[in-house]
Amino acid sequence: MKRSGFTMLELVLVIVVLGILAVIALTKIGASRDDAKAVMIKKDIESTKSFLGAHATAEDGVETLDTAIQLDENKWLVHVDGKQAVYNSENDNVWCVRMEIIGLKNADQNLSILINEENHNRVCLNLHERLGMETNQSVRLKGEHIKY
Repeated sequence: MKRSGFTMLELVLVIVVLGILAVIALTKIGASRDDAKAVMIKKDIESTKSFLGAHATAEDGVETLDTAIQLDENKWLVHVDGKQAVYNSENDNVWCVRMEIIGLKNADQNLSILINEENHNRVCLNLHERLGMETNQSVRLKGEHIKY
């Protein structure tokens, strides 16, 4: 007697293999999304450095971050005084990146950029480890010896 079709064991093995492949694919997709967020944050930081430097040169200093650049409010929390912006991790709400204008408008000014090494969120780790960003940067905006 000739049997056609699959045995229960064959069907179970196929389902297990498909499940393993799905888990591998989902972890890769999640890692790609975190990499994209880290690249976006790095781009925001580089844009902020560039725009604030140009604005400080043209306007003899910078009052607030939003006078020179508009950061995405869904990603960055700009403090009331406008001199500090923070990017928090999505799940644990712990700060990942902090940018702050140090100094007064008509004096020497620096942009301080800190990456929280104690935040073990994958996006924050990627900024430092994979994208090579320093954890503590200070960019001179106004005064002597300016480098952009």
